[in-house]
Amino acid sequence: MKNTFLIATLLATTALAVNAYADELTCAGEGDSTCTWSYDATTKTLTITGTGSMKNFGPEGSLTASQGVTYRAERPWNDISTEVEHVVVSGFTTIGARAFAAMSNLKSVNVIDSLQTINWGAFSSTSSLESVSLPSSLKTVGAWSFQTTGLQTISLPSGMTTIGNGAFRDATSLISVTIPDTVTSIEASAFGNISTLKSIVIPDSVTSLGKTVAWGVSGTIFCASSTLCSGDAMQYFSGTKKIYSIDENGVYKIGDTYYASAEDMSRVTCTGTAASTCSLSPVACTEGYDKCKENALSQMVAKGSLCTTIQGCQNLIAMVSDSNYNCTTLVTCRNAVKAGTYNVNLSEGAIVSSGSSTGSGKRIYTVEEARQAVEAAGTETVNFRIRYK
Repeated sequence: MKNTFLIATLLATTALAVNAYADELTCAGEGDSTCTWSYDATTKTLTITGTGSMKNFGPEGSLTASQGVTYRAERPWNDISTEVEHVVVSGFTTIGARAFAAMSNLKSVNVIDSLQTINWGAFSSTSSLESVSLPSSLKTVGAWSFQTTGLQTISLPSGMTTIGNGAFRDATSLISVTIPDTVTSIEASAFGNISTLKSIVIPDSVTSLGKTVAWGVSGTIFCASSTLCSGDAMQYFSGTKKIYSIDENGVYKIGDTYYASAEDMSRVTCTGTAASTCSLSPVACTEGYDKCKENALSQMVAKGSLCTTIQGCQNLIAMVSDSNYNCTTLVTCRNAVKAGTYNVNLSEGAIVSSGSSTGSGKRIYTVEEARQAVEAAGTETVNFRIRYK
């Protein structure tokens, strides 16, 4: 009887100690940030919700062996880190440094909303990672965020502005990456040492390109600026560089060849699952420029991107279109014609000023007239509602 009581007491004491240790760990960052998490062992899904910033786990930069042990022990979910296959994150503006690093069986990441920044090495060394879904609120993918992952493709959301130092470096399964035309800065070695990378389009929005941004890459880089894509930025890049231009209808051009989109220009096709079976296979417009323009406009609307582009119009916000190609989200445009709501009938190549909800006071601008008005408008702000027929 005494032995039974002793064993029961020891078990209870051990359980309390484990719970107390777990309660001391937090995933919330500074200030008023909050964080809660749960794990579904059946689906192997780790779900983390909170507000503000998630905690940073460990310092930036290389770690000593003891530092590696320490940062993992600080993560509340570290005991299950090698079991987790799926991560769902919601509510945070920032994902903490090394929050999910070295989770060897992690296959998918779904960030639902609010996120603005992914901190240093958050998903680094996740060699089984196959898919990542990121919200349109995201602005910055920090340094080494996705270093050494198993991703084969990734499409970064429109609205992003910065891709950090070494963000995708050593992701040696990566075949293609889609960078939105809101990105302005791609830092050093962002895509370094990815021999599998077949194509990457540097958007014409990029004004800063870091050193050795694609060292070790033997695929094709598409650039809107031959000046930007030169010198230190292209050091140790062993692939092919192609310079493209985009006209006011969203049509891409390389030499005498037209493409309806950046995706068509940089299309990669694979005959198998291995990167060695993949190759660049662009889809050029073969039915003349007018047909290419029509396809370009259709693609822009279908993917919820900008329905049209007017030179001189800055800070455009990506749009959402419904099944009738009516864009339901207003586009905010600085340096535009005047404050108001507009409809754009792309099939006629004109901007129609609605004047009021009843449609009175309409004024039609051709694309060229609209461009001239944009240049003369100064700093006024206008909302455009776009429609494609």
